[in-house]
Amino acid sequence: MRGIVFDFETTGLSAKVDRVIEIGAVELENGSVVRSWTTLIDPDRDIGLTRLHGITSSMVNGAPMFADVAGDFLEMLRGCDYVSAWNVMFDKKFMEAEFARLGIALPELPYLCAMQACGGGSLGMAAQDAGLTFDWHSALHDATAAAHLLLMNEFDRPSVMTPELPSSIEPTGKRKTRKEAKRIFKPVFLSAIPDVSTSEPDSAERLKYLELLDDVLLDRSLSESETSELIGLATALGLSAQQVDSLHREYMQGLATLAASDGVLTEMEVKDLKTVGRILGFKTADIQEMLNRAGSGYKRQQALDMKGMRICMTGESHFSCMGAPIEKGLAQRLVENAGCIWEPSCKKSTTQVLVVADGDTKSTKAMNARRWGIQVIAESVFWKLIGVELD
Repeated sequence: MRGIVFDFETTGLSAKVDRVIEIGAVELENGSVVRSWTTLIDPDRDIGLTRLHGITSSMVNGAPMFADVAGDFLEMLRGCDYVSAWNVMFDKKFMEAEFARLGIALPELPYLCAMQACGGGSLGMAAQDAGLTFDWHSALHDATAAAHLLLMNEFDRPSVMTPELPSSIEPTGKRKTRKEAKRIFKPVFLSAIPDVSTSEPDSAERLKYLELLDDVLLDRSLSESETSELIGLATALGLSAQQVDSLHREYMQGLATLAASDGVLTEMEVKDLKTVGRILGFKTADIQEMLNRAGSGYKRQQALDMKGMRICMTGESHFSCMGAPIEKGLAQRLVENAGCIWEPSCKKSTTQVLVVADGDTKSTKAMNARRWGIQVIAESVFWKLIGVELD
């Protein structure tokens, strides 16, 4: 008997409006796991609560969309005797909704609820009772745990016969895993800059590039247009790839110095440094070395004056202040206490700054702000700019 156990990570709980952002699937045959498959999915919208599924917007950048992997997923389901998930009705609704968006009405599959087959309760508790340990809320690990629990319990094959599945979508082989998403890589734009330069940049040229780098990284992401802007400036200044890499190191050294200047390096400061370091292609060891050498590096010459500016925010905050998570009410008070004006929605005519919890977010607010030319600043940067002491 052959079956597929799968799991979805999603942006939320409603199949009507939320989207799948990760698929994990395990194939079982004759009582054994024979293969597994997983991929992140670009939902082309915000990714929901990262604290629940551990996926950030940057992780799904460059990932296939559901349409790109629908054929691969159908190929796994084709001809199986049962299709299972821990809470199969939840995942079933999302699967049908995603295929419906592609104009495909899935036939009734031989669904098997692993939760019911294993006696009920949460997947975590059932796995713990069975002595299984997995990285929860990763689609593949959840699917693997459910699969192993199924193999440990007796269950009847669903009465629904395996139907013919649509063959209009071909497998593409596209995928992007969590492991691939977290790899450190050198920015592609360095390869677009000449390897040699006729001279060393003078202080004015160096400062000009560092100031642009600082500006484009305020939102802790690097768009294609910002990348092109950096390449254009580096080329105009006659900088080589090696010189640009050296300036990036100087910039990172300055951030590390600023973070360590109060004698306390918080977990969120380290996370922020790693975010910027990853964008610029630095490894964790490089960042640690910069922290050890804190005291030098680039520093913004003129602080941004945020007082009186109209501020809007998007995304769930990753920070806490005065012992409390920064939720909407507290965020508004902190913004107003700093002399800024709180705006609940992002407006083309009035909003001056959009603060984003995730620099790569595709939320409606963020996409509108970038289209309208509104300054976008990462939350990790914003709280420092207005003098908020974080926990």
